[in-house]
Amino acid sequence: MPATVFLMEQPSFDMSFLNDADQGEPHKAPLTKGKFMSPAPLRVLVAENQYLIAMEVERLLGETLPCEVTITPLAQLRGTLAAGMFDVVIVEAVLTESQNLERALAITQAGARPVFLSSYDHPAVKGTVASVHPIVAKPPQSDELAAAVLKASHPHSQSDGEGLLDDG
Repeated sequence: MPATVFLMEQPSFDMSFLNDADQGEPHKAPLTKGKFMSPAPLRVLVAENQYLIAMEVERLLGETLPCEVTITPLAQLRGTLAAGMFDVVIVEAVLTESQNLERALAITQAGARPVFLSSYDHPAVKGTVASVHPIVAKPPQSDELAAAVLKASHPHSQSDGEGLLDDG
């Protein structure tokens, strides 16, 4: 008995999408690996009159943290704060408490957190403005500077327990 072949008509499928991409190029996903997970870089302002120290701070931060560093002379601190957005401001601690308070207020009112640089040998006295915020000795060391900037940028994530209970 002869074989009977049935030809079934199939609906045509548009497969032109196979020819849309250049065959020599690999497929690129719309998101690159890790891009959506990496945090935005910290915006750090260094307000320092000694430009070489400011450049060293910029170099150290660039090697240790994802950040964008801006340098400004101390006299232009308020103007620079008004002109841009910063997460952390690194500023010189001075012996005059009123100047430290004035600088810290200007920084926090601009929505940033201060980190103080100090060239003094003695630690900040408890209860002073400089003692409330992270403080780094000059010349700054890479790990200490990075830790202070991270602590300032996340003030509630680390706690030593001080001030939580009435230590009286």
